Amino acid sequence: MDAKVTVIREAGQLRVPIGMARRMHGSLLLKHEPLPDGQRTIAVLRVLGDAKHVLYDPKVTYLCAGVIKFMGMEYVDRAWYVQEWACEVG
Repeated sequence: MDAKVTVIREAGQLRVPIGMARRMHGSLLLKHEPLPDGQRTIAVLRVLGDAKHVLYDPKVTYLCAGVIKFMGMEYVDRAWYVQEWACEVG
């Protein structure tokens, strides 16, 4: 699925205004991957071609008029934080 993705939260903090560094464009990929500790697998949502932003255990929180919002977790410096993405699909 091709989407314009905006990262709304990073390291658990709401980021306003949203800069270009937190906007991505590409195909969304959802699959099971190992957790950073390697103990088990979990659903992971990522934008193909962007290795920096990964959403672990994504949940749909909003769906309307071509916009899907996902909330999940991100792993930064051995800590888990809430992350939120807004995706415009088209």
